[in-house]
Amino acid sequence: MDENNAQPNLRAGSFNCNGLGSPSKREKVLNWLKSKGEDIILLQETHSTSLSEESWKRTWGGDIYFNHGNSNSTGVAFLIKTNSNIKICNHVIIVQGRTSLLEIEIENVLYCLVNVYCPNTNETAVVESTFCEALGRNRDDFLILAGDWNTVLNNTLDKAVVSTQSGHYGRALDVTEL
Repeated sequence: MDENNAQPNLRAGSFNCNGLGSPSKREKVLNWLKSKGEDIILLQETHSTSLSEESWKRTWGGDIYFNHGNSNSTGVAFLIKTNSNIKICNHVIIVQGRTSLLEIEIENVLYCLVNVYCPNTNETAVVESTFCEALGRNRDDFLILAGDWNTVLNNTLDKAVVSTQSGHYGRALDVTEL
């Protein structure tokens, strides 16, 4: 616990792993993540399936909370290290393969972590569903939203080249629009 603010230390990280369908890549990435200082890691673009869960769990060693996409795209997961003092209260899949929330407790302090992997289109339904679910809960906790939002605030400033072929122009959602 941090003596200055009497809050426990939550060490969390977020990582877009660009697909871990390959067992050898998955083993390398999960072992690399084990060496990091975070107690909980939010992964995006896992390419995990229910068929690969046991392999993931054997390699990781700690708890994993999945929201599968398919073996070629999407998927998010929460990785909990074995030596952490995190108590899991609830796991909710908000949008299949795209967003999940994990309610946790550390030393009687409540947190809600939301793991986001947005599509790289102008479709805002994922973001809208995520904010409605995360903000609409009846729980007094610290809310942390993390992940890959796949968007930019200004296409001219934030993108080197704007794709005109696909018509995908990222747009940030103004929460006041909800």
